[in-house]
Amino acid sequence: TLRADKAVLLDEARALLDGFGDLAYSSTTQGGAAGQVFVRWGGPTGLTTVGPQTLNAPAGDLGFGLRLRAVGDVNRDGYADLAVSV
Repeated sequence: TLRADKAVLLDEARALLDGFGDLAYSSTTQGGAAGQVFVRWGGPTGLTTVGPQTLNAPAGDLGFGLRLRAVGDVNRDGYADLAVSV
């Protein structure tokens, strides 16, 4: 069973500078298994209905996705960056 644990709004995370905010959220499985982070792209009518981009935990990393933070443009490439706990 998956449940959303954390969510954060991102200011333009993807390479297409479309002017719409994006949403990242994490989910952990019950029983302490490693989590996942999902990113849904924003569009003119809200979040897209296309499946999210999924980031999977590195092997054996039970803390992945417990904390998410929008950190601005850390590497100065013009796109918002996302920090994910490991």
